[in-house]
Amino acid sequence: MVKKLVTFVLSLILVVGLAQTFTANAADIEQISLYLPKVTAYLHSDTSLSVGDVELYLNDEKLVVDNVEKFNPEYHKTIYYLLVDTSLSIDDNTFGAMKEVLLSFYDKLAEMDEIVILSFGGEIKVQLNGHINRNDYVSIIKSLRNNGKPTLLFQALQDAAEMTVKSANKEDCRKIAFVITDGKNSAIDQATINEAKNILSNSQLPVYALLANTAGQEYIQTFGEFVRATGGEIVLFNSSDAINQFNTIFNSLQNSWIITGHGKNNRIESNIKISVKFIQTGMTDEVIFTPMFWVEDTVAP
Repeated sequence: MVKKLVTFVLSLILVVGLAQTFTANAADIEQISLYLPKVTAYLHSDTSLSVGDVELYLNDEKLVVDNVEKFNPEYHKTIYYLLVDTSLSIDDNTFGAMKEVLLSFYDKLAEMDEIVILSFGGEIKVQLNGHINRNDYVSIIKSLRNNGKPTLLFQALQDAAEMTVKSANKEDCRKIAFVITDGKNSAIDQATINEAKNILSNSQLPVYALLANTAGQEYIQTFGEFVRATGGEIVLFNSSDAINQFNTIFNSLQNSWIITGHGKNNRIESNIKISVKFIQTGMTDEVIFTPMFWVEDTVAP
């Protein structure tokens, strides 16, 4: 089966090692898609949801909730921005496990899905771009080498976010950055962790990460906080359990809900706050960001 690979980001954050998962809360917004007056919220929820269970707000405006449904990869397309760490700081055993995860990733894709693949080490390189079959995909993954320095982790994530903005007018679908790395960033005069966090937030691109447990506790803590701030999740792996940990995080990102609503008009503000209120618990989760994409209104009032 041929699958689309709009590949630009090979930046896989391998979170192997400890069978440890840093997950989202029971009901957290993962990302927001704005095609006003339509608003789509993707969120994590441990319980089933229906239209009557939630309220959706755009700033202070209560929106009409049109639909609430479980995410289904057979009907809901996802574009994956796959980032792979190819730096010298990754030891050979860990890198071999990362490649096994990458090979497994292809088999998880639904027919509608697309992949953008970027590798990052001493440079950020577009590995794939277009339609590709499994044999060609396997050849590219096997050709990767862990020999780059320094490590352009946050620059690669920033590049991925910028790609989503450039392609945002093409279609409204879920977009996810999936990164495998040891969490180290040694670049000078490149994107910082805060710069990457800001553009990921404003472009509404969540990061799911596999983080090698060979990284020190400092990297585990710092990168874990960074990933969760984007709406994603992070899992640690080691060279012997990488596939199991990958299955854990991939199953988690598939276990999501989609809320679709609409407002009164398509007017967009410089700062957006989207809130989801859960009726039964009274809890509210919100996301605040500055939109980086909009569609010009060509219809006269």
